[in-house]
Amino acid sequence: MNVARFNFSHQDRKYHEQLLGTLREVLSETKRVCATLCETHGPEIRTGAVRDGKDIALEKGQKLILSPDYNTVCVDVRCGWLVVGVR
Repeated sequence: MNVARFNFSHQDRKYHEQLLGTLREVLSETKRVCATLCETHGPEIRTGAVRDGKDIALEKGQKLILSPDYNTVCVDVRCGWLVVGVR
């Protein structure tokens, strides 16, 4: 293996730190060299089921509640300025 790919869209930081630590140990033991490729997707909000299968349009200043509860019916959000406004 020449390159180890880390996909940061999946798992959490701790998982990737442990995996990188294991990779470093194996490389040290085998006296091998391997590059790491860190894939980042950028800001993203994933939602569960979309209500009625339709998108909604958000207006600037409109309240939006984000929930990790995938049992809740959600709406698909298309909003270019959302990334800048999320705190």
